[in-house]
Amino acid sequence: MILEMNKKLSEHSLYKEVWSAQGIRVFMQYHVFCVWDFQSLAKKIQQICSPPEFPWMPHKSPELRRLINEVILEEETDTDPTTNSYCSHYELYLKAMEQCGADISLHNNYMLNLQKGENLFSLNEYLPGPLREFLDFSFELIFKGKDHELCAVFAKGRESLIPDMFSSLVSELDGECPDDWSLFHYYLQRHIEVDGGDHGPASEKLYKYFCDTPQKEMEAQVAVAKALQLRDKLWSYILKEITKKN
Repeated sequence: MILEMNKKLSEHSLYKEVWSAQGIRVFMQYHVFCVWDFQSLAKKIQQICSPPEFPWMPHKSPELRRLINEVILEEETDTDPTTNSYCSHYELYLKAMEQCGADISLHNNYMLNLQKGENLFSLNEYLPGPLREFLDFSFELIFKGKDHELCAVFAKGRESLIPDMFSSLVSELDGECPDDWSLFHYYLQRHIEVDGGDHGPASEKLYKYFCDTPQKEMEAQVAVAKALQLRDKLWSYILKEITKKN
């Protein structure tokens, strides 16, 4: 079932309809929330495998600690092509939005209220339904999910999925990429590179380590299926928004 859902997402009609300046801007307006919540998911996995305890004690296996810390290193401090310094992939995405003129107000207002201490789930109520459901599921998992469910969604619902999903997007920009889209193009290419390279296999090792019983495997598959269903629902919503504005 998971493979079928991955295939469905990789071939979603959104990728064929998004290719107008307005279409990509609408896509980014909502997709930025997915970029942000992934950073939270990755940090939760790091906490599981290499918790910040004082006094420090070795936890889990050294290999798992190495795997997740390498993922976090690139997610939080990858090369910033605009400054020859470093930034997170999330911060790079925000720069890409600014460069191409995407509306960032929805996300900025959300983050501002979150920083003021407002409840995340209460803030989600003001977002479009499919985006709210996507974020509610992600953060309910982050706050209350079991380790094997989290690692499964991280691996099967994010890292292993992204190269195929983004390849459908980046192929359209490979021909002639206007300057306004250069950072978005770089962001997509970078994720295909790191997730198809080291991050994907690393997440699969985490998955196998934590899903070590039939019961855990079953629970993990349920969580992944839900994550993919909500991603598909969000993609369909964004497609409708693009269609309305084109």
